[in-house]
Amino acid sequence: MGWSGGTFTRARDWTDDEAGAVDMLSVNFDQEDDNFEAGINACLTKDGTNAPSADLPMGGNTHTGVGDAANKDDYASAADVIDQHLNFYVDSGAADVYAITPSPSIAAYAEGQRLVFRATNANTGASTLNVNAIGAIAIETNDATALAANMIVVGGYYEVTYDANGSRFVMTSPHSITPASTATSVIAGTGLTGGGTLAADRTLNVIGGDGITANADDIAISATVAGTGMTHSSGVLNVIGGAGLVANADDMAVGGGNGITANANDVALTDAAASTTNPVDISSGTVSLDVEALTTIEGSALAATDTLYVEDGGVSKGIEVQALGLRVQTAQGTQTLAAADMNSIMEFTATSTLTLPVNSGVDLPVGVPIVLNVKHATQVLTVTAAASVTLVSTNHPAGGSAASDTVSAGGSAVLFKTAADVWALSGDIAD
Repeated sequence: MGWSGGTFTRARDWTDDEAGAVDMLSVNFDQEDDNFEAGINACLTKDGTNAPSADLPMGGNTHTGVGDAANKDDYASAADVIDQHLNFYVDSGAADVYAITPSPSIAAYAEGQRLVFRATNANTGASTLNVNAIGAIAIETNDATALAANMIVVGGYYEVTYDANGSRFVMTSPHSITPASTATSVIAGTGLTGGGTLAADRTLNVIGGDGITANADDIAISATVAGTGMTHSSGVLNVIGGAGLVANADDMAVGGGNGITANANDVALTDAAASTTNPVDISSGTVSLDVEALTTIEGSALAATDTLYVEDGGVSKGIEVQALGLRVQTAQGTQTLAAADMNSIMEFTATSTLTLPVNSGVDLPVGVPIVLNVKHATQVLTVTAAASVTLVSTNHPAGGSAASDTVSAGGSAVLFKTAADVWALSGDIAD
């Protein structure tokens, strides 16, 4: 029988044989001895002369008295892990050329290998690490940058991880950089003294000049500096009231004038209605621009990128000024129509979809044209109305809710809004 489920069973029971009047034959002895032989051969020897032929379940027990690993295929003892025997080493190389000799030794670099070493030399620039004389590998930062000087210092501990994709060691531990000395200075400008480098404390002092005397605790102003509209008295400059201004003891007051009423605490503007030549409307002190009252809006200084803002029901609306024609938006792709697309030529160079938004979400103006241009020999543009939005075209003459049309390759079409959620499309539309 031998071993079964961890229990050794004898091949024969001599007592049972005696009770059953079975003769003690040599063949029976051989059967029993062969069973013993098989059982003994299935056991591990304490001198290590044989090896397991399958995994050894420990049944919740541990191996005790385990020594430190000497080869890569030895398992680690708790001491190996706690004392970092397997991944901490002291550098034996030179500055910028670091070397360590792990034991058990490493035969080849592998992705994710992590090593920690204590440097015996500071680096002066780009550096390498050679492990077990396999070959020197560059040490870099995470962004694939070579080390700068003093990122490794004497006695510092550094962790590196091997990156097989970049054939490099990545320094994953914090590093040290001693910044180069930079001479920083404070400059004394005109009328000041005391500038210099910040190697020492600096005090800036005011230089006395024309009409100014620099004292220990203050600056005195002489009467000679009082100019037009000012007087001087005991080192104090006073402002003289002028046209529209009244100089009081502690403040300046505005004098009432044409269209201006000076009150105790404020200045009020006289009401004035806008006209066809003057768009400024003043009502109860509020100034507004009444564009509707004007017959024309013009200005030689307006550029194509300028924007005029007008009020529409309390909401500011921007009107872009165009020097000549519509502005062109190149390289357009799949998108939802937006305010920035108004008064423009949208050029599409690849198959795309343009969605017409619901008015409650994107309130676009009525009657403003958008030219759609497909600049490709085979690619097309699909114009799709959102749910509850109607699209009117030759394919949908009565208007189609959430309908779609295709602008042909190399074709153009004009798109404009006719009502809150109604859009019209006309041009090179595929049937």
